[in-house]
Amino acid sequence: METQYKNDNLAYTNETLEAKAAEREYLLGVLVLSITAILLSILGYILWKKYHTGKKTIISLRTNEKAILEAQIKLREDELSATMVHFTKNMKTIKTISKDLDTSLAKKDYAALEMIKKALQDYQKSSSTTFFVDRPYRVSIPRNINAASGGIPKFFPK
Repeated sequence: METQYKNDNLAYTNETLEAKAAEREYLLGVLVLSITAILLSILGYILWKKYHTGKKTIISLRTNEKAILEAQIKLREDELSATMVHFTKNMKTIKTISKDLDTSLAKKDYAALEMIKKALQDYQKSSSTTFFVDRPYRVSIPRNINAASGGIPKFFPK
């Protein structure tokens, strides 16, 4: 009877230990799954944040590129305007000299021809030949691009 009691006690203890072992195994599985889920969530957040930051950077770079291209266009328009003003001034001077030359030739006024010759030489001296030469590529970058203007990073120092 005592042996039977010990056997029953040992069987009960064995069943209890097996139940606790199964419970621990279940809790360990839940813990591993929980840690895996937390790590995947953290990794997902990091990747999302990196994507979102990269997208903002791309948008700001596109905005900056647009501002630089607009500045280049304005520079080219200003150069064209200056070229046209210079060309118009030259054409006006040439037309005046030509008109004076025609008048002097029609009247056969040689003194006036000498004055026209002097005016033409003065024009040649004063005419800038360096105006139309190639200039190095330059662009003025707008200084109003900064972090305060809609979250665009400030890439260009003042």
